[in-house]
Amino acid sequence: MGPDEHSGADPEEFVVSLLRGAGRPLTTREIQEAAERALVQCPDSTVVFLNRLRLRGVIRGRLSRERRAWIWWVENHQSQEKTDSQPSRSLTQPS
Repeated sequence: MGPDEHSGADPEEFVVSLLRGAGRPLTTREIQEAAERALVQCPDSTVVFLNRLRLRGVIRGRLSRERRAWIWWVENHQSQEKTDSQPSRSLTQPS
């Protein structure tokens, strides 16, 4: 589905706003479910889209052993991320 086919919300702005408002890192599944509820369609699969945002420095993300999933956050929530272990600086991509 192309960018003109979703509800009008910009997927990048939606993700950043969602992460800022959450107050904690969210899993890929939590982001995907929120996007589906808001009728926002990512231009790629959710994990690919999130990883592209991470590589561009828009959001942060890493694999969380504790939550057994990739978690995502915006930089201003890094201090809260420390409760779920310090984020790695690895460029490992989600599988």
